Amino acid sequence: MTTETLRELLNSARKNKNADEINAYSTVLAAIGTFSGRITQPISEDDILKIISKEVGIFEEQIKFSDEDSLKIRRDILKSLLPAKIDESDYLGIVQAAISETG
Repeated sequence: MTTETLRELLNSARKNKNADEINAYSTVLAAIGTFSGRITQPISEDDILKIISKEVGIFEEQIKFSDEDSLKIRRDILKSLLPAKIDESDYLGIVQAAISETG
């Protein structure tokens, strides 16, 4: 994920007049802007994914105190930008396969 991709997603959301997408992408881009202002090197894709994950967490906290559906929608929009997480039960199989391959 890059800031350029996020800007493209934001522009598409604006064209489609999708308020939830506009809000979600704007929130992440603002957080990236704040973060990049505090560092001297270019922002990495890993940094961007961490910021998106943090923003998902913020939406999840807000959802605990509100029944507003748009918060859940915005959280889900941002979650869709993150790579899929491996289920804990799958870790054992992955480790065993790696051990079998390497001996």
